[in-house]
Amino acid sequence: MSLFSESLISPDVKKKIASGYIIRPLHSADYEKGFLQTLSSLTTVGSISKEHFIDRFNYLKGCKDTYYTIVVEDVKNAKVIGAGTIFVERKFVHTCGLVGHIEDIVTAESARGLNLGRLYVLAC
Repeated sequence: MSLFSESLISPDVKKKIASGYIIRPLHSADYEKGFLQTLSSLTTVGSISKEHFIDRFNYLKGCKDTYYTIVVEDVKNAKVIGAGTIFVERKFVHTCGLVGHIEDIVTAESARGLNLGRLYVLAC
């Protein structure tokens, strides 16, 4: 199950990713693909059980049009090697406008140098 529709990621961004990798929405199965380990390259994640991960995933998915976490997967190894999130804040200012906050941009140490961080920002 995806956090959001993959169609929201620009085809132009998808074309820019290196061969052997895909950029896509976070999936509920990414617990097993090392998503949390990749996040731990950025900051302290803590001990999160699969059940807690799925609960949080479902919560984020239930907040329609708010959370957009993208990941880069190393297809050959079936591992998440990078991620980024855009959080959409609803404002009163600017005539009840929307503001996107880019958060938690991370690339696993093994994949640094592939310019994935730039792609996360472009995808957001």
